[in-house]
Amino acid sequence: MCHASVQVPFFASSDVQAAYTAAKALVDFANPTNSLFIVYTRNNHCGVATVCGPSSGSPAIVQQDLVKWANAETSPGSGGSPPLTALAYLTASMAIPPLSTLPTLTAGKTAVLRFALSNLKPGVAPLAKAILELEIVAPNPTEYRFTNPKISGSTAVVQLTGLHVLVKPSAVAGPGSEDANQGDTWDAISASIPVSTLPNPLPTTPLSMTPLDTRAIAVGAYSSTGDLNDTITVGFDVLQ
Repeated sequence: MCHASVQVPFFASSDVQAAYTAAKALVDFANPTNSLFIVYTRNNHCGVATVCGPSSGSPAIVQQDLVKWANAETSPGSGGSPPLTALAYLTASMAIPPLSTLPTLTAGKTAVLRFALSNLKPGVAPLAKAILELEIVAPNPTEYRFTNPKISGSTAVVQLTGLHVLVKPSAVAGPGSEDANQGDTWDAISASIPVSTLPNPLPTTPLSMTPLDTRAIAVGAYSSTGDLNDTITVGFDVLQ
């Protein structure tokens, strides 16, 4: 009645991205039981005791939901994936092209996303001039599909363990999260990155080298078709 469109914050908006962004600011993910959401479920601010009164039942329900949400934000994926804060290395974030501009699954081609590993945090000396390449298509109007991760330009052999694809709306802080369904497919990668020379100039088509993994990752989009609103960050467990 109130927070869909009448009273800010619009955490009940029918626009999922807007609702997510508004709601996230009201949650303490480190200590979800201290979140403002819980305070307001029991302070009678809306004047309807059965909705926002201390004995309405809402505080317990909201607290339970916020704990689940906090766990999802801080422990993405499944099968024991590490919290984002535990990822040892992160690339810079990159805007994902609008879904409407990406090749379809049946187009017979892919677009490429390339991350300059000179921006890796913390830095890894042999990868200072290397790039990470992902291929991307749009299998449907609400999903990204990533394939064939490759790293080219390493000046020494580097052992890689665990590759995490993190996606989020651009308005949301932090690196993002893994898709709960298939987003952890590359978490178990263990591969050696060979010494290689980065092509100059870079081709517009995918690099002609063996990928680190040939399995695909499907990731649900946050933004609507045609909107340039989602970003991608890649994390690694080990680079040595």
